[in-house]
Amino acid sequence: MRVLIVDDNATLLAQLKKYLTLKHFTVDTAERGEDALSMLETGHYEVLIIDLKMPGLSGMDVLRWIHGRNIHSKVIVITGYGDTETAVEVMKLGAAEYIQKPFDPEELARLIEKVVMLPEARAPARESDITWITDFCSGMPTLLITDTQRDEFEKGISPNRVIHLSSGGRVTVTIEELERAIKKFAENTRKGTVIHAGMVLLLSIYGKNAVREHMARLHRMAGKGAFRLLVLYPREHEETIAQLAEDAAVIPFIKEVADVLGNDIRREIILLLEKHSVLPYKQFVQKLDVTYSSKAAFHLKKLMSYGLITKKGREYCLTPHGRHMAKMFHMLKLYDYRDPTHAVQYHQISL
Repeated sequence: MRVLIVDDNATLLAQLKKYLTLKHFTVDTAERGEDALSMLETGHYEVLIIDLKMPGLSGMDVLRWIHGRNIHSKVIVITGYGDTETAVEVMKLGAAEYIQKPFDPEELARLIEKVVMLPEARAPARESDITWITDFCSGMPTLLITDTQRDEFEKGISPNRVIHLSSGGRVTVTIEELERAIKKFAENTRKGTVIHAGMVLLLSIYGKNAVREHMARLHRMAGKGAFRLLVLYPREHEETIAQLAEDAAVIPFIKEVADVLGNDIRREIILLLEKHSVLPYKQFVQKLDVTYSSKAAFHLKKLMSYGLITKKGREYCLTPHGRHMAKMFHMLKLYDYRDPTHAVQYHQISL
């Protein structure tokens, strides 16, 4: 998870970077608001931590700049003691949380983990939700799933395919049919976007458990790079969707971690590739000390089916997802679990 910290106090920056790096965050720092703008334009950060009061461009100035652009970093604002009125003001500009000085680095680490799980709580400053969604898709192939009428929602988005969940007040697509259509879309496109509205309708028909499992499966596919997922939801159902989002982000990783890291051979393969970067099949058999080479082959194929390793020529190496799994193992050993996937976004809309 990439984090950008902006503060004019160089000592504080160094301390926070050292601590958060030990917590397995990837941390960049900037001492000026002007530098932060350049870094936000050229790099993606899941979380931005920024001090409000700095020489030159203040934290408030940077927030206003973010508010007018297609930047989706969750923002944590650092304020001085008793500066709560200003903190409330920055929350209106889209900050997810604020923290008062002095604070403990562990408190900040917990706050980072909290905000990355939050659904998109604000609509970025765009003329309309449609404009923002179009910007998010960035010209990529798009599948739109919706329960609203064509003139209300599809106009301006121009998706490659549309699935209407209902017609004449009746649900026309089951969850199973919907997921088959999404998988087919992912297979036929490269780095496409799935825009999924209509979760409230699915909840009313199928109930929380079924929709939670549906969202968990989509999180898993998105986490493997099959597509980017944008879930749209109305304001009045924010609490329900937020809870489902949190559950859906965790469920696939619990299952995958149990299946991969709970198996001695699969776990050892992941850790060997983390250590050696690339290995040919013959060295796997030697290093794993398995009785039959077919046993190593079985587990290698299983890990490839998960998208955790890939084969280049005669050698195997970890995918980005596989590197995350290796980090997951180390985090579990330290009792410090978190979900490193960020291919899913939630966005509140007005319907």
